Amino acid sequence: MSFTLTSQNGRRIISAKEDIVFSNASQMAELLSQQVAAGHKLIILDFTKASLIDSAGICGIVGELAKLKENKVTLILAGCNSTIHKVFQLVGLDRLFTIVRTLEEALEDPA
Repeated sequence: MSFTLTSQNGRRIISAKEDIVFSNASQMAELLSQQVAAGHKLIILDFTKASLIDSAGICGIVGELAKLKENKVTLILAGCNSTIHKVFQLVGLDRLFTIVRTLEEALEDPA
């Protein structure tokens, strides 16, 4: 499994263990969908251990937008290095979600 699930401060955390690419992007999307279905209202995607995200990874997040909005789930993207952050900015995800530099900031964010 390319991801771990944990909870802290009432927030569900999906942490990547590696880069988010075609081979594991659907797994990330499925985990995100499962957490929404389970009723979690604040979910953090932790990219601390990822150095890049490809188009499949972006599609995995974008594909869950409707479910996130419908269920009033707050998604925070955390631990993004400069490359991942720039990709999120280019595709406009920075206008849809809070992006923070570290997991610690995401855990403190009042969201």
